[in-house]
Amino acid sequence: MVDGDIKKLQLAVEYANDDRQKVDLLNELALKFNRVDPNQALATAETALHLAKSIAYPVGYARSLAHLTGAYGRLAQYEKALALGDQALQLFETLDDAEGHGQLLMNIAWVCRALGDYAGALEHLMTCLHIYQRAGNVQGEIRALNGIGVMNWHLGDQENARKYYQDVIDLSQKYQLKETEGIALMNMGVLYCDGLGEYEKSIEYYEASDRIFIEVGNLRARNDVQLNLGVAFGNLGNYERSVEHYQRCLKAVRKLGDRSGEAHVLENIGALYNQQERYEDALTYLQQALQIYEETAEKPRWATAHRALSEVYEAMGDLGHALEHYKRFYELDREVVNDNSERKFQNLQVVYQVEQSRKEAELLRVKNAELEELNRELEDQNVKLVEAQTQLIQAQADRIEKEKLATLGKLSAMISHKLNNILSGLTAPIEHIMRFEPLNEALIWEAWESDDEGHYLDAYLKHYRAEYNLQRRAAEIVQEAATRAKLLVHDLQGLVGEQSGKLGRLNLVEVFREVYRIHQDELDHAHIVEHFDTDTLEVTAKRGEVGQIFIGLLMNAVDAVQNCSEPTIDVFMRPLNDGVEIQVVDNGCGMPDSVKAHLFEPFFTTKTETGSGLGLYTIQRIVMAYQGTITVESQPGHGTTVTVWFPQGDQSIPLFTT
Repeated sequence: MVDGDIKKLQLAVEYANDDRQKVDLLNELALKFNRVDPNQALATAETALHLAKSIAYPVGYARSLAHLTGAYGRLAQYEKALALGDQALQLFETLDDAEGHGQLLMNIAWVCRALGDYAGALEHLMTCLHIYQRAGNVQGEIRALNGIGVMNWHLGDQENARKYYQDVIDLSQKYQLKETEGIALMNMGVLYCDGLGEYEKSIEYYEASDRIFIEVGNLRARNDVQLNLGVAFGNLGNYERSVEHYQRCLKAVRKLGDRSGEAHVLENIGALYNQQERYEDALTYLQQALQIYEETAEKPRWATAHRALSEVYEAMGDLGHALEHYKRFYELDREVVNDNSERKFQNLQVVYQVEQSRKEAELLRVKNAELEELNRELEDQNVKLVEAQTQLIQAQADRIEKEKLATLGKLSAMISHKLNNILSGLTAPIEHIMRFEPLNEALIWEAWESDDEGHYLDAYLKHYRAEYNLQRRAAEIVQEAATRAKLLVHDLQGLVGEQSGKLGRLNLVEVFREVYRIHQDELDHAHIVEHFDTDTLEVTAKRGEVGQIFIGLLMNAVDAVQNCSEPTIDVFMRPLNDGVEIQVVDNGCGMPDSVKAHLFEPFFTTKTETGSGLGLYTIQRIVMAYQGTITVESQPGHGTTVTVWFPQGDQSIPLFTT
């Protein structure tokens, strides 16, 4: 399901018309990627961040920071995650965005949990709960309650943790929220395994949660299930099954780049081999885990890794190393204990506040009962809207593909027509050259010996010279045709060949004339007049994209003047404001304001049979990518003027691929 959602979002991003909408879609995509691939989530959130910054979109920018916090947390880069989280918190304080604010607090809470700061995690989750309650966001509220249950577990309150997990399971089933139900079932399994020692029961919970994660496509949560199953089977003495689950999990977390998860799996495998008295194998895995914990600075797990290594060395009789690791465990454990002791009073306050919030949440839920049916109806409508939007996006993609094929067909037909004209003009002169006979030497000697006055020889030579001149003219015609063919190939290579996509300095006048020569047959319907201040007007751009602009503007102008008695298109080019201004002016039918207002919208066209509605839309995207401008002036009966301005210097490097 997640893969399908990701593909739909990627398609929606590709065809998004509005930059704000694109930022929102990228942020939604980053949230989806966080479940399956934190590296992809990181890249997507960074793209959203840069775009949001460039268009001054604070909500999108803050949400991008929130997703970056989550991605860096998944990758165990906790300092960077917390720094970005603090920056985002300051922004959300000024914004009205409950969903984004709540998601950020959840991400920060999990980073605090990884670092052993359970009180800090509870504080953030508590704030998150209040935000979701005020916004009436039931799904967010359930996720926050689940997190609070986890923190109760870490603080040693198993009974309260179990109550929270059961509440989350019941609420998730009530509101049909599969994913939060699966997470709560997995957490319940951890409680039965690590807290109560009921391993068979814990496996039932793990397998139930795994079925849900398979259904919703949450790969990251499935990795957690595999790890927990490894622990449960290890405690039951089924080492083969245990290692099988651990190795499966290890392969997955390494593929995702989840360093913290990798270390946790390595530590568990090391502990398992220690139980089996396979001490060398245990040392290998535990030392790898320790190295990662040192990098990520996860004190609680860092300490347990030292303790596990101490136990292995002691079993091996290496008391020196055993003592060394135990001392390090003791130091780290004291730091964790002291940190938690300082926050003990704060923890008690937070737990009290959580209990109060549970009561308030229940009252709020009762008040909102009447809205549930309306919410369901709105969700149904939303599903229908999403389906309609997906169908529209697919239809747009199909239309774009048809336009590409149609353009390719037109170009192929035009090239074939020009080459046929060139080749058909070669047939007669080549045949003439092939029929040309060499000098008749025998006839010349005969005339030399018998024609004393030379009349016959003179007549023969005169005839031969005339034939020779005809042959020379035929050769010149062949040479001219070859030059025309060579020029056609040169122009095509410039506009659609390998060089057309390379960014560099180019002469707009030269590109315009290349376009005119290639499309001359189609453009000869109108009288095209050049008004260029100079024959050298350079900009930094891609030749193919500039050619596309000229082709589009000239073809539109030719269509506009097709019913004129004296169709004329004037093309102006001149330096202006550190750039070059291009104007294409036709004396065609013009257009009303009602048409002009939609010119740059994709798929809008007045050519009902032949137009795709992508011409001016594409031209505008190209021009804007080079930080240029395009405007249209037109009145019915008074023709149309399209004005394009390109910056002249290196600042015209495109902002995105068109």
